[in-house]
Amino acid sequence: MRPDSPIIVETANPRDITVCLRLLRQAHGPDLSGDSEQILLQLIQDQRSNLYVGWLDTEAVGVAMVHRRISLEYRGVVWEVEGLVVDENFRQLGFGRAMIEQILADARRGVCRALLVPCDETNRLGRLFLNRLQFVNTGRAIYRTFADED
Repeated sequence: MRPDSPIIVETANPRDITVCLRLLRQAHGPDLSGDSEQILLQLIQDQRSNLYVGWLDTEAVGVAMVHRRISLEYRGVVWEVEGLVVDENFRQLGFGRAMIEQILADARRGVCRALLVPCDETNRLGRLFLNRLQFVNTGRAIYRTFADED
């Protein structure tokens, strides 16, 4: 079942921290550290990071933390997804894809050489998802470059 309303993915603002924490606790458990709210606020304000929120109408259904850094291996700036969480009630409906596609679009507008998405070896569904989106598994990282797309 696909949602009737469009999936909106945007960078978070300080008002979104509570919903981001709710989603992150689904993946990391209720014991997410007490200073997590402050860390997310810093992430929103940091020029080298983005916090994305996926919305269905007024409900937050996904969150992703992305950091930018210089990489010798990729010969330039890379973006790395630290975490991507889709609400367990909204999985397999296209929200993860929408979030990754927005992150890819934003990365392409910059000088980004690759988008790295760490994915645990035991996360079979996560690896299949990234494979469908044309990410490459090197054994060390799962990534997608932009050099070939022009």
